[in-house]
Amino acid sequence: MLRSCHHFLKKPLVFLGAFCFLLFVSFIDCGDESSVTDSGSDTKVIIITSGGTLATSNLTAGAGETLSILNHDYSPHTITSQTTTDAFDDSGTFDVEVPSDGVGILTIPADAVVGTIYYFYCRYFEEALSPPTGTITIE
Repeated sequence: MLRSCHHFLKKPLVFLGAFCFLLFVSFIDCGDESSVTDSGSDTKVIIITSGGTLATSNLTAGAGETLSILNHDYSPHTITSQTTTDAFDDSGTFDVEVPSDGVGILTIPADAVVGTIYYFYCRYFEEALSPPTGTITIE
């Protein structure tokens, strides 16, 4: 009887171990997000993960370049320009609404000057996003 109990416990432990491994892998930090691109293309991506985390907070882009915004959170978010870090004031340069578990598109102004830094935040959550603001530097 002891042998049969061991047999029944072995399979759930294997599944539990595999689940824990996959959970661990999903939380690994991928490093510097300034060069994050959408797999299979050269499109740069701003990523918002579940729990309101801004995974891509600082990146570079060229004038007129199109960026994708991937929202993996259960809440909608915006990528809204602001005058400086933590100002939380819509500067009017861009304001893209991204639905929950959705995608948005942000096109950098064609007349953006090299070296310009665009600061952005989420209008819906402001300081609650982590980190609360990000930058796009024109290269």
